[in-house]
Formats: sequence, structure tokens, C-alpha cells
Amino acid sequence: MVLINSNKELLEHPLREYITNLYLNSNERIEPKYLIPESVTNLVFGRKFNQEIRENELPESLIELSLHHYNRPLVKGLFSDSIRVLKLVFFNQPFQPFQLPPFITFLELRDFDCQLPNLPNTITTLKLDRFNKQLSPNQIPMSCTHLELKDYNLPLRDNDIPSSVKTLVFGNFNQTLVKGSIPSSVEVLSLGLKFNQDLIKDESIPSSVKVLELSTDYNKPLIVGVIPSSVHTLICGNFNQPLEENQISPSIKTLILGHRFKKILKEKDIPASVTDLHLGGSRFDKEIKAGDIPSSVINLNFGDLFNQRISEGVLPSSIKSFSMGKSYDHPLEGSIPNHCESLVLPDHFTHTIKKNDIPNSVTSLTFGSFFIKPITSSLMPTSLTSIYFGLRFNKPISPGIFNQGIETIMLGENFNKPIENGTFPSSTKAISFGASFNQSISEGLFNEGLEILEFGSRFVQEISANVLPSTLKKLVFKNDEMNQIIQELDLPTTLEITFEIDEYDFPEISDDDFEVHEEEYNDDDYEDMSNFSEGDDESDEDDEEGDEESGEEGDVEGDVEGNVEGDVEGDIEGDVEGDVEGDVEGEEDVNN
Repeated sequence: MVLINSNKELLEHPLREYITNLYLNSNERIEPKYLIPESVTNLVFGRKFNQEIRENELPESLIELSLHHYNRPLVKGLFSDSIRVLKLVFFNQPFQPFQLPPFITFLELRDFDCQLPNLPNTITTLKLDRFNKQLSPNQIPMSCTHLELKDYNLPLRDNDIPSSVKTLVFGNFNQTLVKGSIPSSVEVLSLGLKFNQDLIKDESIPSSVKVLELSTDYNKPLIVGVIPSSVHTLICGNFNQPLEENQISPSIKTLILGHRFKKILKEKDIPASVTDLHLGGSRFDKEIKAGDIPSSVINLNFGDLFNQRISEGVLPSSIKSFSMGKSYDHPLEGSIPNHCESLVLPDHFTHTIKKNDIPNSVTSLTFGSFFIKPITSSLMPTSLTSIYFGLRFNKPISPGIFNQGIETIMLGENFNKPIENGTFPSSTKAISFGASFNQSISEGLFNEGLEILEFGSRFVQEISANVLPSTLKKLVFKNDEMNQIIQELDLPTTLEITFEIDEYDFPEISDDDFEVHEEEYNDDDYEDMSNFSEGDDESDEDDEEGDEESGEEGDVEGDVEGNVEGDVEGDIEGDVEGDVEGDVEGEEDVNN
């Protein structure tokens, strides 16, 4: 995406006629009328813009349009028929009949709290943040399959939500759910932040639901039969009740116990159907004994606070993906299951890694943010194909450290050491350098076979001829100044070269700017572990009755957001590898 701060800058941009993704960050009128080129398909008006948009001022090429601070009555002909995605952030004006694009499929209205207009029967995704007017049958079109009602808190009647909806997300909703309130088409149900009503067996949750997120405020005992057997993914918010055998349905495959969960686990508390288990985001720190984690578990994630010694044989050998949380700080010897394939070490791990601490089954290894110890080849399992270094790592790497077979190497944000030829094995297909790296690149450093190469935001070194291998498919510079010099290279026409705008400088549309919802939707005030003392476990009742730390609601909502969107199973292992491939919002492809 190209960031433009003035009309003049856009008119004089050297690639003006090739821009497809445009972010306008000024408050100038759209003058002249042809200001925005016909090549633009995705247009964002930023925080500053609130000028009248007149008929035919937006190009017919637009597919996606986002208006941040725009809050003026809409004029006839403003939206072209080509628009499929429309996002209005601070807009809160009544719609006139047929003002919306007729073929729109995605509509987001964040600050809108007027009566809903006649919505086109093409909308499949509808997101309403502030809206809190009584819904009525047929108001939401039957084409809608994804519905979000963040502020809605009125009783739901039959057919208020159409039977086409498959994903339903609430925010501040706290009304009794009777039979028919939630249509039987819903497969993904998030009860949001405030819901704390009793759930009624065979009534509240329809048997169509497969993914259920209990609300942040929900902290009632789980009654057998309340959660239908159709549910395979259960996300428990701030749930902190003792678990008993058979309380959790044997249909559950993914179980995410909430941020406040800190009860002792016993054998059979977790049903043998569970394959993905997340234990208590920021509170759970109880001893785990052999049998507490069933042998069905394949993916295991400990929360931020967990720091109990894991003895050999405690965790089942079925575990293939293991994330140790943030606080675990014990020797690794014997703690990692022998068949583990993906291992994420803790952020605050300070112990030396010894030979055979990491089993030879591990193919993907991620170091914690604060791991700064030197790495030797003898410590790395020969099975490794992917290795990801943490934020603070800045130790030298030399030839022989990485075994032949490594395909993906991601060096941390602080890494900035010279690299010798021969350091990267010929098997390497993807290399990503962090923000701090700014060392010269010599011919022969990158072997033939390399396909993806990323440089961080501070890299400004000249790249001379023959440095880049002919096999390279994607080259990314994360420096918005675009001042890397590529000398007279005979680059293949299939090579994709990308310059990414620094995400910290880019004025994104975010909920942080949505002040009216600061308390309800604050996703950024994550809990600080230092707020919890060692004696915290002794005060369960006080915690449940009143200990409402700032940001906890947003913390839970943020952690499960990806799951609610329906990608629960794929989201658990993390997207580190995907980051190497550079699928980052806000990039300009100079090949366009």
C-alpha cells in the first residue's frame, strides 16, 4: 500500500498510474476529479480526511473503500457499483435508500448507531460495533453468513438473526438466550465480553454450534449437557471453576482454558477427546502430574505464568507441538516429549541448552524473546528444518551451526553480526533478517536454492551483482525509504520485489482510535505478569468477585479473535513461518 500525504505528492508520484493500493493521509478535497488514478482498487482515507466526496470523484476501478474519520451525509453517486468491501469507521449518518453499493459483500460500520438501511442482499459479512437498535426480522439480509454485534444488548427474538448466519460474534451482549434466539445455522458462536446468563440445556446453544467462545465475564460451573455434543472447540474466557470428570463434553477437540483459570488439574478432568490444549493464559501455575494431560493431546500450550518443573514422563508422548509459555525457567532435560516436532521455548528461559535436551524429532524450533546464549551445532537436532530466533538474540553465527536440511531461518530483531560465506546450508529456502541487521552482503553468501529473502527496516547496504541467487522468487525490503541499491542485476522477470512500509509508522485504522469503546474494546492493555504475586493462588474468591484488572477483557478477546473467525485449529501453532513469506499489510509491489 502506498502512503500519500498530499494531493501534490499523488499527482507527482512516479508510479502513479500503477498504484493499486492507496492510503490518503491528508484533509484536502479530491481535486482535480481525476486525482485518484483508475488503477486503484483498494483506497483508504486516513484519520485526517473529512472533506465532502462528490459524485464521480472516486474511480470506477475501486473494489475496497475504507473511510476513517469521514462523517458527512452521503451524496448520490458517491459509491461506484464496483465496490465490494466498504468500511466506515466514524460515520454515523442516516443512509438514504439505495445509497450503498448494490453488489457489496463486506460492510463494516464501527460508530454507526442509526436505523439500519435497506441492506443489499449480496452482503455476506456485516460488522456493527456501536449499533444498539432493536433488530427486526428481515432487517439483516439472508445473504449474511458472518455477523458481528459488538455493542448490541437487546433481547433477541425469533428471526432477528437470519438463518443464513454461520458465524455470530457478540461484544457487550448480556441477555437470556432462549430457544430460537440463536438460529440453528450458527456454527461459530462468540458470546463476547459481558454475557453471564445461565445457559439452559438444549435451549441456549443450538446443536449446530461447532466453535463456542464463552464470554470474558462468564464464570459459572459447566453443567453437563449445556454445551451440545456438536461443539469441538471450546474457548473459556475468564472461566475459573474446578473441573470434574465428564463436565467437558467428550466431543471437544480444542480446549482453551481462560486467563483466570488456575485450578489444580486431575486425571480425567480433560476428556480424552482433546487434541489441542491451552492452559490458563496468565494465571495457571499448578504442578502437572503424569496422567493430568491425556494421551490424546497433540498440541499443548502453557500460559504466561506457568513455571512448574516438568519431570521426564509427565507429558504424554503424543504431543507433537509444544509451546512452553513465557515464564518457564527450569532445565530442559527430560521435559520435552520424545515425539515433539514443533517446539517454542519460553521467553524468560535462562538455562543453558545441553546436548539432547531438544529431541531429534523436533523439526521447528523457536527461541524465546530473551534468549541470548551462544548457539552451537551440537545442541541443534539434525532433524531441524525451521529455526526462529527471538527478539534479543545477537550472538555470532558461523559456518557449521546450521545443519544441512534447514530450510527456513529467521534471525531476531536485534541480530546485527557479520555473516561468513558458508553459514547458510544449501538446503535453505527462506531467510529473514530482523530490523537491526545492516551488514554488508558478499557474493556467495546466499546459495542457489534460496527462494525468499527478507531484509529489515534498517538495512541500507548496497547489493552488488551476482549476490542474489537465480532461484530467488521473493525479495523484501522493510524500509519505506526504498534506498537499497541493486546494481545492474539481471533479475528474473518472475522475481517479486517488495518494499514494506514500517508498521509502526503507518497510520492504520485501529480500535485504539475508537475512544467511545476504549474500555470495552481495549485490545492493547495486556496484563503485566509483575502484577501477580506468588500468593495469588490463595485468593481465588477475591479474584472471582472483584479483581478486575485493566485490560483483561481485551486480552482474552484479542487472544481468541483468530479462533472466532473460524481458524481455530490452524491458529494454534502460530504464524511464524508465514511471516517469513512476508504477507504483511501495507506493501507495495513494484512489479505492478
